[in-house]
Amino acid sequence: MTGNREYMENIRLRLEEDSTAREQREMRRRRALVEQLRAQQTRQEEIREQQMVKRLMRQTQQEKRIAVQLMQIKGQKEILRQNRIFQERLNQERRLQDFQEALDREAVLLRVERLERSDEIHVERQLHKRLAAERAQARYRKHFHICRGILGQIVDLSTKVGEYRLLTDNLILMKVMKEWMEMFLSGNPLYEVASVEPLPAEPTAEQIIELQKLQMLNDRDYEQYVGMTGEWVWSEEGEDGASRLNDDILDHVVKRLKNMIQIPISCSPSPVFPRFTIRACVLGKTHTGKTSCLTTITNVLGVRVLSAGALIQDVLTAHQQEKQTSWERSPAEGLETPPRDQQEISSPLNSGPPAHDPDASGPVQE
Repeated sequence: MTGNREYMENIRLRLEEDSTAREQREMRRRRALVEQLRAQQTRQEEIREQQMVKRLMRQTQQEKRIAVQLMQIKGQKEILRQNRIFQERLNQERRLQDFQEALDREAVLLRVERLERSDEIHVERQLHKRLAAERAQARYRKHFHICRGILGQIVDLSTKVGEYRLLTDNLILMKVMKEWMEMFLSGNPLYEVASVEPLPAEPTAEQIIELQKLQMLNDRDYEQYVGMTGEWVWSEEGEDGASRLNDDILDHVVKRLKNMIQIPISCSPSPVFPRFTIRACVLGKTHTGKTSCLTTITNVLGVRVLSAGALIQDVLTAHQQEKQTSWERSPAEGLETPPRDQQEISSPLNSGPPAHDPDASGPVQE
């Protein structure tokens, strides 16, 4: 350390000496520059004085000639400026005239082209009017067919409901009503348009519509069955339980399933290993959640958790209670406090009760 300090001190002294020498050299250089500058200024002053004397001694004829030349140059400059302005004005007027001529020429050409294409424009206008009328007519027919179909479906639904009410004394099943509403919303006809019993190899359009209706109803029933909705909802409140339990279709399905699947009744085999107790140890760092996890496992599975700290604390507490009870049982008169070296010191770090001392735990013998 001492050598390093000396070395650093030498470097610092050397740097200070170098900086001092550099400053002195800079001062000498500045002094020399100042002297040179003063000499140069003195010389320039002398030269300037000589020039001023020569100018004063020069004849005025040259000055007059220079003044005349300056006036001529100013006049020429003004003439050039006026000519430039006049040329710019002429160019501007020519550009405006060319632009106006171009506009007139374009207007004449457009007028001629319009006259030449008047017949073609008239034909295009007629075609546009005809196409617009056809589009309006097609839109009207489309809306008319849509409204007619909706009105026909409403009338079919009304007549279907009226006929069913006449046949069933104003009683309509909820399932039937939902099927009718499903077909009404999907745009399918309620009445049968064609028979699909003998399904041909190439069905007609009406038979295809009937097949689509049947497929839609079957898909709806299957979705209700899978999602447990509609007729397949199981009531848990009891108001509709009896009626659902008496469902003949469901009973038939359950019986068929029982007949097809016979679950064998087999007794569970006896365990190979005898009954034994599983013990586990949980280790981890401090404040990582060991106690919380064990408390949750105890509440869920009912296992017993043994904690070393809790066991030690229980032993210490029992020992303290035993000591207090022994002291309370000893006679009050003649009882002296045992010396300090005979007193027992309990600490949470002790792993168990101290060795048994009959003089400390038993009654005092007189």
